[in-house]
Amino acid sequence: RPAPGPARASAPLGGLLGPTPPYWERFRDSEGPVPAVTPLLLGGFSSRVRRLLGELLGDYGMVPVEAGGAGGARRLPRAGERPFVPGSAIGVQLVRGDLSATGIGTVTAVRNDDVLAFGHPMFNFGQQHFPVVTARILTVLASRRRSFKIGEPVAEAGALTQDRQPCIIADTSATGPMTPVIVRVDDRTTGRRDRFELEVVRDRFLLPAFGLSAVAAVLDRFASDRTDLTVTMRGTLRVPGRAPLTLEDHAFTEIGTADAGTLLSMRPLSALRTIVRNEFEPAEVERVELDVTLDFRREEAEIVGAYVTAEEPEAGSRVSVHVVLRPFAEPEEVRVIPVEVPVTAGGQRIQIEVTGGSDARPPQPHPQSLDDVMQTLRRTFPATSRVVTVTRPSRGVIVRGHVAEHLPPSALDALRPVAQDALEQPFRTALQLAVPAGRVVEGRARIRLRVREPDS
Repeated sequence: RPAPGPARASAPLGGLLGPTPPYWERFRDSEGPVPAVTPLLLGGFSSRVRRLLGELLGDYGMVPVEAGGAGGARRLPRAGERPFVPGSAIGVQLVRGDLSATGIGTVTAVRNDDVLAFGHPMFNFGQQHFPVVTARILTVLASRRRSFKIGEPVAEAGALTQDRQPCIIADTSATGPMTPVIVRVDDRTTGRRDRFELEVVRDRFLLPAFGLSAVAAVLDRFASDRTDLTVTMRGTLRVPGRAPLTLEDHAFTEIGTADAGTLLSMRPLSALRTIVRNEFEPAEVERVELDVTLDFRREEAEIVGAYVTAEEPEAGSRVSVHVVLRPFAEPEEVRVIPVEVPVTAGGQRIQIEVTGGSDARPPQPHPQSLDDVMQTLRRTFPATSRVVTVTRPSRGVIVRGHVAEHLPPSALDALRPVAQDALEQPFRTALQLAVPAGRVVEGRARIRLRVREPDS
């Protein structure tokens, strides 16, 4: 299996909630009765992001609906106060702050601190801890096909504890943890700056889904111009018990913040899903901070070719790789990158590949722990760099998380178990060099050379 790493996504939110639970799956394409829809009241989300959420949540019987206001007051009920009674409205808050997302339903029964509501699951995720709020119903959207209430969150009043097929259960004496998401945006073109503060439910499925959609909504709300846009994103993810993970990425898009797929696949955001959905241990991200710089210019260059002047360089010598770049609306330029030819490559063929930083991957083992996952995420190249990769026929092996390079056949056979180990992974040893380019670099070029033995 390839080591997890950032990749540009084609579907912005696709697959974030995992497979549809059986309860909802059985109603798909049904011509008979279907569950009553749950309105998901959104405050501050753009129409474009609402459509994305509609596609994501459609299989769960949830309908995103535009609502006014933000996250509602975070006031807990006073002593002796009964926040819920049978028939009253109850909300499950998924996002609050400068944006809000709240699912509204109806209370079925109340017993001491426990509240049964909805009469159907919300996501069917089992035991959970999401904030629940009292809600005010503003109107009823009457429809023969699908009728539902439209309301707004009022005050925090406990936490969801069970999300099961018959109903949801809330405990009015509990609280639901949320992850703060801080987004600072700087528009280099206009000089405008702003700061957005949100909180998103701390769940391995919902945090990536609603965290990423909230960031998309913030950027769309801050600058909705559909034009050339170069984005720089620096993000810090804080995981309890581990050093903060800080990542930076750059991207270019021709349609501005409308290109949610490109924006949400940038490394600080794609890493969020990789961490909370890792296969080794439960992981929480307790805080997310993003600094986003928007520059409405086309700061992009394409690699259109590469060449060397030495047809058969000597092993251990230095060869000059000439990289041909085509910046947008500018003449082609040639940049020279000196590269060392491996001393042990004499008599062999080597390949020199030049790519943009986003397309370059260093050789690394498949992770064996969450720490390995986070370390893998750190091993990336800036998208604003040209990366030269020298590949040679000598082989190495990855065994249980350790990399051994430049191995003779006898050592390679000794390290390879008799029974093939899924954690063993042979590879072609590579030397990589990243050179800053000052703009987002796309494209690739390859050169194949024969290396002669050193002169005596």
